Amino acid sequence: MEKYRKAGMLDRLSIKMISVILLCVLACVTLFGGLFAIYAYDTGAINSEQTYYESRDCYRNARNRSYDALWSYMISDGKMEEVYSETSANYGYAIVELAAEEGEKVVYTYNYGTGKTGLTAEFFGYDVLGMHGAIETHDGKLINADDFAQKHVVRFMVYDPLVTDDEFLKGQHNHTYFSDNLNKVLVTTAVAFVLAILDLVWILYSCGYDVHYEGLRMNWIDRIPLDVLTIAAGVYEFMMMLIAREVFEVIEYYYTDMVGVFTSLSMQLPFYAVAIAAGLGILLWLVTIFKRIKYGKGEIYRNTVVYRVFKWIWDILVNLKLIWKFALGAFIVMMILMFSLEENNEFLAVTVSGMAMLYMAWWFICASKVKTAAERIAAGDVDYELNTKWMPYDIRKHYEELTSLQDGLKVAVEKQMRSEHLKTDLITNVSHDIKTPLTSIINYVDLLQKEHTDEEEEKYLEVLSRQSNRLKKLTEDLIEASKASTGNISMELASIDVKEILEQSLAEYREKFDANGLEIITDIRDDDVKVRADGNLLWRILNNLYSNINKYAMANTRVYIDVSREDDNALISIKNISREQLNISADELMERFVRGDSSRHTEGSGLGLNIASSLAEIQKGSLKLSVDGDLFKTELRMPLA
Repeated sequence: MEKYRKAGMLDRLSIKMISVILLCVLACVTLFGGLFAIYAYDTGAINSEQTYYESRDCYRNARNRSYDALWSYMISDGKMEEVYSETSANYGYAIVELAAEEGEKVVYTYNYGTGKTGLTAEFFGYDVLGMHGAIETHDGKLINADDFAQKHVVRFMVYDPLVTDDEFLKGQHNHTYFSDNLNKVLVTTAVAFVLAILDLVWILYSCGYDVHYEGLRMNWIDRIPLDVLTIAAGVYEFMMMLIAREVFEVIEYYYTDMVGVFTSLSMQLPFYAVAIAAGLGILLWLVTIFKRIKYGKGEIYRNTVVYRVFKWIWDILVNLKLIWKFALGAFIVMMILMFSLEENNEFLAVTVSGMAMLYMAWWFICASKVKTAAERIAAGDVDYELNTKWMPYDIRKHYEELTSLQDGLKVAVEKQMRSEHLKTDLITNVSHDIKTPLTSIINYVDLLQKEHTDEEEEKYLEVLSRQSNRLKKLTEDLIEASKASTGNISMELASIDVKEILEQSLAEYREKFDANGLEIITDIRDDDVKVRADGNLLWRILNNLYSNINKYAMANTRVYIDVSREDDNALISIKNISREQLNISADELMERFVRGDSSRHTEGSGLGLNIASSLAEIQKGSLKLSVDGDLFKTELRMPLA
């Protein structure tokens, strides 16, 4: 898993739940404000200086009434009193017949011309009715709707004040309510919208993080292919939209007075419940999108059905044998040629044939270049390079395999030369390290056989003891190095507490470190770090590392030991300053019989780091060295238990 930002105290489930609830509330407030603005515009209250009689709602109601009146007059064939009765005193109108020769003729009036007018409007029949063809009246006659509409006008008047409880009075009541509250609602909506955006940004920023979980937390929803999830989310949102429309239509049908709807929360609850359900679906989709983006590794497109299908097809095509690829290509070209010839499309046939020939020529030229490269590599030119950027996939793949062989030859040659060099150094070092104590033993045995004093004998025996122990230690190290490198060591893996074994091992070396003035500074970031290892072997690794520090670290300096988690491993990092100038690489220091003290004046066989590395590897761990000037750094990685 990749490294992500560390989860903070705010990345708690409770805070995220509060953020989601707050987002729902702010979204509902914003939705309320949006609907309020829509109805304010619909009633004409969006312009606070406009009276109700100047509003769209008043004009629309007048037009609807004009339609009803003219329609009833038409189908009753002028006998309005029989089929249509008015009950409102808020308006009046006159139906006027337009006669070309006789002039205008008022054919019907209702409450027209009395009272103080608030709105005067004129509606032509063809604007109001919008009908065509023959219309049957109540008494069975047929009337031409087009001709009727062309000849009639409705002159409508809405009176001030409104006294009857009808659509005009309700519209005026709505207009007053929306006009009085519009500014307050718009300000509240704007604030809620900004807060909702900020809350949404926080939710998307914190999604995937948990203070109780290290790294990015992915759940089962994030494992669903993104295109499948997107389609499911689209279907879900479409269903929610249909439900919301039905709910709102029911509200509008049963509650014609919109003031009552906007002032009664119980009337709005069904609509907001559907809106919240739809919003949570969108939020869930956005959260999984952002989590996939954070996760990286192409999760945003790799975890899709489309990508998997195309990758499957691509893998089939790539893994086809070359001859089958040519056969498939030839078949496709042949089918196109046959189709073009049947359709007498010579241009298409010539174009396809030309492109096929050019492709074949390009393919064979690239194959010839790769053949030349293979001949030069076979002749020993291991440094020869060929640019394959614009070559066909199969040719490029073939050359990459040749390049791998070329790199393998380089590595083999370098490894052989290095092996020869190491063999020479090994013989020299072993000879020197064995010859030195052995020569001392022979010389002092010879001295003991000659005449000497008691004081000299005691001195000779001390030297013999020291040199024989050195020879013994060298022999034991050789055997241990051989066993470690071949894995011929019995071990029992168990869960080992890193902090505990570090403290115990440091306690044994404390006096030696103090004698050299070495100050040990430990930093264990997690007290509960356990590794799967053999306790004795891990102890020997640490013992060898401490011995190396004690021998070669500069006196009166600090030694830093850090313990941390790294992916699935525990990392034990040890840094110290070298006493001598390190004029060899970290890789050379890991070899057998190599010491930082190139003059070889110090005690030791030079096998300690090599043995430690081998012991780490057989426990599925690793030991790496790095040198930066006089800074010597050791990194021991062991698998977590």
